[in-house]
Amino acid sequence: PTPEPIIIPSSITGHKADDFWDRSNLLPLFSPVSTTSYPSAEPSLLPTSSPTPSPSVKPSHDWSKAFSPSKNPTLLPISSPVSPTSHPSAEPSLSLKPSSFPSPPQDFFSFVPTVSPAFSPGVKPTLLPTSSSSLLPSPTPSHRGQPPVSSSPTTSSPKHNTFPKENELLKYHISSPSSPTAISLQPSLTPTSSSKPTTSPNKLSLTTAMLIAGNHDPRISILPTSFPSLSTSPSMSLLKLPLSLAFEPSPSSTSTKQKMEKETHQRKKEREFLIKLFNTTGGTHWIDNEGWMGEKDQDHCKWKYVGCNDDGSIISLHLHNNGLIGSLPPEVGFLRQLKALLLEGNSIKGTIPTEVGFLQQLQVLSLSNNTIDGNIPAEVCMLPQLKFLSLSNNTINSTIPTEIGMLSELSYLQLENNNIAGTLPTEVGMLLQLRELVLPGNTINGTVPTEIGMLSQLKYLYLSSNTIHGIIPQELGMLLQLQDLYLDDNNINGVLPIEVGELKSLRKIDLSRNRLNSSLLHLGNSTSFSYLNVSQNNLTSFPLSKGWKHLETFDLRNNRIHQEMSVNLADLISIKELFLSNNSFYGSIPNTISSLNHMEILHLDHNYLTGDIPDDVLSLVRLKELKLSHSKQKRHCFEGLGGCDVDVVDYVGGDICCYGKNGEKICSAEIGVEINNNNICITAGLRGPIPAGFTNTPYLQVLDLSNNFLTGNIPPEIGGLFRLEMLDLTNNTLTGSIPSVLGALASAAVLVQGNGMIRGPTKNETIAPLSLCSNVPKFDLSGDSIWCPPERNVLRAFYNDAKGQEWTISTGWVDEFNNHCEWYGVECNEVGKIVELSLNNGGLSGKISDAICNLKSIERLDFRDNNLKGSIPSGIGNLSELTSFIVSYNEITGIIPDGFANLSKLEIVHLHGNRLQGAVPFLSLKGQTKSSFIADCGSPSVFDSPLDCPSCSMCCNSKQECDAKKSKTNFGKWSSVFVASVVFALLLASTGLIQKIFSFGQGVSSTGNECCTIGKDSVYCFFLSNRFTAWALAIGVLATQTLCFGFFINEASLEFRSDRIWRYTYTCPRNNLDCRNNSDVTAFGWIVFTVFALVYLMCDLLNGLKLVLGASKYGLTRKGFQSFFGGCSLFVITALALYATVVYNIAASRSNFEMIFNTVILLFVNDLDEKLFASLHAISPEWLKKTRSEIIASFNGKTRTSVQNAIINQQIEDQTKRIKKTEKKLAKKSNAIKAVEAKNSKLKKKVAGLKAAQAIKSKDM
Repeated sequence: PTPEPIIIPSSITGHKADDFWDRSNLLPLFSPVSTTSYPSAEPSLLPTSSPTPSPSVKPSHDWSKAFSPSKNPTLLPISSPVSPTSHPSAEPSLSLKPSSFPSPPQDFFSFVPTVSPAFSPGVKPTLLPTSSSSLLPSPTPSHRGQPPVSSSPTTSSPKHNTFPKENELLKYHISSPSSPTAISLQPSLTPTSSSKPTTSPNKLSLTTAMLIAGNHDPRISILPTSFPSLSTSPSMSLLKLPLSLAFEPSPSSTSTKQKMEKETHQRKKEREFLIKLFNTTGGTHWIDNEGWMGEKDQDHCKWKYVGCNDDGSIISLHLHNNGLIGSLPPEVGFLRQLKALLLEGNSIKGTIPTEVGFLQQLQVLSLSNNTIDGNIPAEVCMLPQLKFLSLSNNTINSTIPTEIGMLSELSYLQLENNNIAGTLPTEVGMLLQLRELVLPGNTINGTVPTEIGMLSQLKYLYLSSNTIHGIIPQELGMLLQLQDLYLDDNNINGVLPIEVGELKSLRKIDLSRNRLNSSLLHLGNSTSFSYLNVSQNNLTSFPLSKGWKHLETFDLRNNRIHQEMSVNLADLISIKELFLSNNSFYGSIPNTISSLNHMEILHLDHNYLTGDIPDDVLSLVRLKELKLSHSKQKRHCFEGLGGCDVDVVDYVGGDICCYGKNGEKICSAEIGVEINNNNICITAGLRGPIPAGFTNTPYLQVLDLSNNFLTGNIPPEIGGLFRLEMLDLTNNTLTGSIPSVLGALASAAVLVQGNGMIRGPTKNETIAPLSLCSNVPKFDLSGDSIWCPPERNVLRAFYNDAKGQEWTISTGWVDEFNNHCEWYGVECNEVGKIVELSLNNGGLSGKISDAICNLKSIERLDFRDNNLKGSIPSGIGNLSELTSFIVSYNEITGIIPDGFANLSKLEIVHLHGNRLQGAVPFLSLKGQTKSSFIADCGSPSVFDSPLDCPSCSMCCNSKQECDAKKSKTNFGKWSSVFVASVVFALLLASTGLIQKIFSFGQGVSSTGNECCTIGKDSVYCFFLSNRFTAWALAIGVLATQTLCFGFFINEASLEFRSDRIWRYTYTCPRNNLDCRNNSDVTAFGWIVFTVFALVYLMCDLLNGLKLVLGASKYGLTRKGFQSFFGGCSLFVITALALYATVVYNIAASRSNFEMIFNTVILLFVNDLDEKLFASLHAISPEWLKKTRSEIIASFNGKTRTSVQNAIINQQIEDQTKRIKKTEKKLAKKSNAIKAVEAKNSKLKKKVAGLKAAQAIKSKDM
């Protein structure tokens, strides 16, 4: 029996559901219904007097003495009867037991019990004044369905109408074991008599009485003991509610100011909770924390996902799927007006705080999909308005509390996928509003409680994947609204009750993976099923019902059903999925199967089917899965004189049928028949060819015909089933070749092994189509090197990646059954392994396939002169036998793989003509020549810096010009060595050692004509002068010439990583592996250059050397230094000119003409000293004459006067020369005048003759 429901006072009721309800996936909420008794873990006020209190007590009785604390606190357990005696307590509990129960004052209020029928919804409490001051005893219980019996005497209206308001009342339930009647205690505050009270009722309230009695606990329950039936109640317990909510003072006694202060305090507490929730759950990392923790004074009701009512109290908190971590703070109990708490889909851990029990307005609590552990607090079951409770997908490891029955308004209970153990409590039967009970994925044991049958509103019952045992209770047949029943994956035995099978609303039943037996024949009475799964049980028969017009999924797999297959399936007009696998169905597949137009999945495998596969199967156009495998039966032998429809002596072939001991019919084609003496042995199974109408089943995904006696060829139409995921034809007797169109089933598993008669295109070949081997990775013969040579698949991948359809020559490539060793450009060894792939200048594009790295025996790869892009495969280092890798003149990019360093057998590597970057691993090639190892390591490059190739033998640039790496010479470095060597040689010469050995320059040192020796028309003679200006000019010219020659020498140095003037000598053609030298400079050119240079520079070299040698006569004097430095400068600069001319011609001259041309340019630089001297002579001849005269006089030993005289004499001599030149010019002019005069006389004579002739002519006329 179920007691009368609790009615929560209006002081703790919230707004209507539609004030905050915005969850479309939750169903509407309903009115409260009755619930079970409530456990009391808190102090109780238990009056212990007789049923009728003594009337002798005066109104002025001292209540503080009457309700004195007991010495032994008691705790009333839920399962024990309630009595005035003490009970063991799990925690301190205060029990106030007056020795006598006095009559309360006239203005106090007493409890008035009323009786209401069981299973009735809660009614609005009434305020009943009483005529006596007693706590009335319980009336005689009424039976179910009878009207309640009032136990209250007739009352009269009080003289004053000062009644407490409804929000000050608290209602209780007390169940009686003797009848299904629930007694609702209404603590109505009524005057105890009709006389005028002596004290105003507002001056003394129940809260005051509790405090006077010494009970200060904030949560308390009160139970009078004046009812005789209470002492034997086995299920009595008390409601636990906060005292501050249950016993509130009358609004008339609370001022407006106090009320506002209370509301402000409450909002402050709520804000504190939100702040703590934000901090403890990583609010800064939430997916969306808009508005949270904003300005200090910001209204928290404006924070996102926080909903408030008009009074500013929080009524909803929706933070689902928002990235919360940490645990739920216990301060959640501050949200006294909260109606919806949704925190699912986060990472909340820890336990559910018991303070949730303070949320008396809560209707929705969703904490699913977190990592919450611990138990389900009993306080959660004390939420009187809770309608939706979801704790799914956590790690809760407790039992379901028996207090669950207190949730009178609960409609949805979802606890799946936790670690919940124990039994399903019978108190679940008290949840009369429950519509959905979801408990799969736990370890719940025990049996299904019969009390579930009381849940008249239940529509969905999910108890899958637990350890429930026993039978299915017939009380489930009382669930008239039940639609889904899932009891699968348990240990349930027995049969399905008839009452369940008769439920008209039941749509889905899943009883799979249990231990059900019998035949479940009574399910035939139901016509509402759309889903029926009884697989993996111990069923022996299961006839199909003609009334199952709505059945869409029927699963009988893995049972022990033994019956003929030729049943009438035509009545299953709505069937979509039919699973009859792993049973003992026998006979042929009925032709009526063609009428099942909605069929999508048909599994008849692992049975004893015989005969052909009817063509009608392929008329099921919506078919997605067809499994007819494993119909091969064991071998049956029969005596030839009986048991078969043909005797042994009369059998000449064809089909034959025999009958077993159990009467089953066993048939076989000729292929399964053996004649042995007088016995006929049959190995029955599906036989015949595979139907060829698969074009009618375009949605087919699974086709399993394995382990039968199927014959004939594989229908090529199967290759058109592009949705196919599995094709299993293994272990049959199929013949012919495998259709190449099966290669289009790229995502399917194609299985054909076990068909020994399948061959290639010719009788003696065993080879599968190339497209099937290369395109279908799940082809079961793809790993067979005979049927599917792996190197052929590699070449197919290379062909596709290199855009083989665009090749200029592709003879033999990618033929379905052709030997790959016969393809163009492919060469194999004697064992059929590819050793060479040469496709140069073949129009290849695309990229080099990574699959090429699987050719373990390859020795030569030649892809030069194509249009390949992409990068070099990273696994190239796995080709340990590779000797030649030629990919020159393509468009390959990226870096060189490090695996190159592992190719120890390489002899030729050509990488030039691409767009490679980075560094080439160091390689030591065997028999390396100039053309062995070529890369784009020269300048200019298409990139900022060319490829770094320290081991290359040849470097090429972006102009396709190349040069040998060993010709790299740093002439700049060697020029310094050269100059140092020349200076050192001159120092030795100046010591006189060379003069003594070779007697060279002996006559030079005594002449004193040093100016003429160093060059009288060169500024280098200024080194012999004592003038600063002269020295500055000489040093300037020397520095300029040195810089010029140094520039040419530096530019002539071959630096492959920089752009110098060096001209590359070699070209490496596309059609040849050897590079050729393009230089036209011959030996004749070098001879001409040598002669030209020596003739032009020999004089300066000898003069410089003579001056150095002649410096020894002056010793360590100024003249000696000047002589040595001047001669050394002349000799060194001349030698440097010769060196620069030679190296520049080596670097830049590629013909004899270019060599002579470059020589003339460089020798012009050598004349800068003489050109400057000529310029000085034109600018300041007087200064130049004085400087030269001083040099001559200084080195001849004359005095200053002698020098001046010498200068004057020189001037006179110069003037004389000028006069002579002038005279010569005058003489020439005089002679010219005479010649002109002679010409004039001749002209005059001629003119006179003409005039005379003209006169004669005139006379004649």
